Amino acid sequence: ARRRVARRSRVTVHAVAATLLCVAAAAGSAGLHGADVRSGPVPELAREYARVLAEVEVTADPRLTRPRVNGNRMAPVSVLIEAEVRRLERTGAAAR
Repeated sequence: ARRRVARRSRVTVHAVAATLLCVAAAAGSAGLHGADVRSGPVPELAREYARVLAEVEVTADPRLTRPRVNGNRMAPVSVLIEAEVRRLERTGAAAR
């Protein structure tokens, strides 16, 4: 009976350790992706509402976003296209 209990506890410990390892890997991957999205010139140019000429490579199929509530209004569904910026050139003043 003691051997069964010891075996079950080892299996439980290994399952918990494997789960924690997967969670840590997913969190690390998400953190790196988030840092990548906020790096480079694109986020700063977006904050400035700058006009740019961009050469991009589409990296995934387009997909629809979910409708969102913004205050007392419903934001419409939009199309999200993932792409990598290959070349970027500022073309004019900010469009504020």
